Amino acid sequence: MLTVTEPVSGEFELKFDKTFDFESHKEFRQHIKDIMDKNPQRLSLNFADVEYLDSSALGMLMLAKHEADAKSAQIVITQLKEGHARKVLELVKFDQLFAIEYA
Repeated sequence: MLTVTEPVSGEFELKFDKTFDFESHKEFRQHIKDIMDKNPQRLSLNFADVEYLDSSALGMLMLAKHEADAKSAQIVITQLKEGHARKVLELVKFDQLFAIEYA
């Protein structure tokens, strides 16, 4: 399950559960569409609880980046901690594609 908040006007946060994988695909795409329809300035992807992600999650992140770039919105991966998710993102060089704020 994903949770969306808008703590500041124009800034959104999408918080993930422990697992970000293909099962999240439909819900993630809908949240990204809904957020991008509101022309955000910034979208924080809160990875504080993420312990596992798979290749489909990487594709979903790229989709979100593409849609955010089209709206001139910034995407930041936040609260990324040591562990599997961080290793995967660094292995595929997503730390060069996304702004990342570490926990």
